[in-house]
Amino acid sequence: MNIGGIALAIVTQLLVGFGCWAGNQLCIFFWFHEPHLEHRPIAGVPLSPYGLLLALLFNFVCLMAVLSHLRASVSDPGYIPDDILVPDYVDTAQLNCCSKCEMRWKPMRAHHCSECQRCIFKMDHHCPWI
Repeated sequence: MNIGGIALAIVTQLLVGFGCWAGNQLCIFFWFHEPHLEHRPIAGVPLSPYGLLLALLFNFVCLMAVLSHLRASVSDPGYIPDDILVPDYVDTAQLNCCSKCEMRWKPMRAHHCSECQRCIFKMDHHCPWI
């Protein structure tokens, strides 16, 4: 991974973390811990036991966002194995070969990545936010 990709991954994690912190500080903290707000609704919603459920749900969604991003960041981008064999059902007249990978067979929807110097399935692994 290059330095730009690492920097954007860190920025993404920081933005999600800041959103979780702001949501907890600005809404949930005042909802449960400020005694002078007991008589007023916050954003049109009166204080109720459902606040705890909303707080747990909000933090669960934040945690899932962080974990999903981390999993996408460290997963295999879809490299085509070096020892892949052409299946029998592929017509040799429609055989696609990569001119940059020593003329190895290239499955449909695979493209050569000039950054990785390999053929990749679907070519969606260089999203700037991952």
